[in-house]
Amino acid sequence: MHNRHERVDAHHGPPAGVWIFVDRGGTFTDVIFLGEDGLVATKKVLSTSDDYSRAVVEGIVALT
Repeated sequence: MHNRHERVDAHHGPPAGVWIFVDRGGTFTDVIFLGEDGLVATKKVLSTSDDYSRAVVEGIVALT
């Protein structure tokens, strides 16, 4: 699995606050974190078909 971190211009992004986006697929779940300071971080984890929330939580924990 991989992580990616970069910064975006926080003044031209979504409203202030921390945002977490999830794209759940059959094999992998992608978790994207957007911090108030413009930090964008991503994490790709294996999807958990028996309980989709487990992969989401795993991705969030890995990014924080």
